[in-house]
Amino acid sequence: MIRILHGYIGRELLKATGLSLVPFTLVMTIFAIIEPMRGQGLAPAQIAALFGYTLPVMLSLTLPIAALFAATIVYGRFSQDNELMACRASGLSVLTLLKPALLLGALVTVVSLGLNSYVSPRIVEMGERAAMANVRGIVYGQLSGEENARFRRGLIRAEEVYEDHDVLRGMVVAQFNRPGDVEFYLARQTHLDFLTEGDKVRIKPNMRHVHVVMTAEQSVGWQQTADLGYWPLPDVVQEHPSWYDWSRLMEIHRHPRKHPEIRRDMESVQEQLLHALAVRRVADAINDDGEYAELGDERNLYVIKAARAEWDGGESVRLFGDDDRLEVQVIRDGRLYQLVTAERADIVAHKPDEDLAGAMDRETRSQIGIELRRNVQVQTHLEDGEFDTHRREGWAIGGLEIPRDIVAEAEPRSLEHLYQLTEQTLDADRAEQALSRLRHRSPRLLNRILAEMHTRMAYGISCFLLVAMGAALGLVFRGGEIISAFALSVVPAALVIVLVVMGKQLMTSRDVPVSVGIVVIWSGIVALIIGDLCIYYYLKRR
Repeated sequence: MIRILHGYIGRELLKATGLSLVPFTLVMTIFAIIEPMRGQGLAPAQIAALFGYTLPVMLSLTLPIAALFAATIVYGRFSQDNELMACRASGLSVLTLLKPALLLGALVTVVSLGLNSYVSPRIVEMGERAAMANVRGIVYGQLSGEENARFRRGLIRAEEVYEDHDVLRGMVVAQFNRPGDVEFYLARQTHLDFLTEGDKVRIKPNMRHVHVVMTAEQSVGWQQTADLGYWPLPDVVQEHPSWYDWSRLMEIHRHPRKHPEIRRDMESVQEQLLHALAVRRVADAINDDGEYAELGDERNLYVIKAARAEWDGGESVRLFGDDDRLEVQVIRDGRLYQLVTAERADIVAHKPDEDLAGAMDRETRSQIGIELRRNVQVQTHLEDGEFDTHRREGWAIGGLEIPRDIVAEAEPRSLEHLYQLTEQTLDADRAEQALSRLRHRSPRLLNRILAEMHTRMAYGISCFLLVAMGAALGLVFRGGEIISAFALSVVPAALVIVLVVMGKQLMTSRDVPVSVGIVVIWSGIVALIIGDLCIYYYLKRR
């Protein structure tokens, strides 16, 4: 008899959950995701595909609410129709009748945790790829809708759009270089080039007969063409911990440098550190021994001799000669090939400029360049034993690789090690400037990761507690009417959601300790546990 009764209640719970889940999910999917994506210029076919990709994401949010609503209305009707009274007259306890609701709550908890932690992140990634399949449509959709197409390096606006010919008329391009330095390019007609390599997409505006306005120089000019390079297209779905699966959350929490933004910031700091170490090594060798002989390319070894060196604390060092002047010996195949003397030399470490289109997926290694100035004399030793001597205004060689031991020394073992190396190598002002962005971004990212982990766990556990509470409230208050059931369902669910969201925001705030946010997130769960215990104790007493 009990199995039959449990089966009856279970079927009603599943039916009510399914019927309430459909409208909740459709409404949230359309207004929370589909409408914003449609505004970015997605084609109807892409929107239809995106709808399928976002359903699992919305299910993880709407399933607990639907189960709560179903438990409240089913048990409310059970109590209102006097079926509860008949069961109690048969000797069945109230807690026995609530087992189907508890099983539903446990099932919803498992499904919600699985969707949030593993399924939804992968589905979102697939949806992003589907959306990015028509990057031209995204860009032209934004421009056709009388909006600005925004990129990391600037924005584009056009009065008329001809997508079939990749032509824009009445074009305005704003390129952001740094705060207070914006360059505006205006042209009657512009052709857009799209470049796709792997999963990376960039565009390049080809402008002719361009009017140029430079705010930093407060100048207005005109030029025949404007080469603005390739601009990376921003992702439709931004890189955010909310879209990470559980394993990636754990991985980035243990190793922050695996996050793309942190990795880019670390590489930027590491690059400055490497350059500073390389040129400081030259300065120390010159000041100690008067010679540095560790630079070379595939054919030549460059031996630098000077009287003294002055390091600027950054990426360059200046060398000075005495009465004997300074010299650079070019050793080829073990013999002196060229001897260059001068009064002054600059040694600069830098990352070479390459064509952006050709270097999208290729790392560019830092290099060192040597430039001699003032009374430069070049003596080239010929094969017959003779030598050719002539004077120049300057002599320079570039593209020399930084020695591997210096590269290994600049490789940090951890984020803290990078901080330590940078502070020990650069002067205080340069170190603070180099590390400021990383020190600001890294803790915030780790807090967002931690907040996301606590949020998912708290929300998953709340599913079971909410369904259990909804069923009990339905029995106590006889909430079989739709309005009563909805009101009883919304109050505890809204309390938990508000506290979880508030705690998540507090954990990502710089002005509030992380522990405060964690307490706020879990306070809703504690309140649900206390509420469930009180209600179930009351039902047991009855």
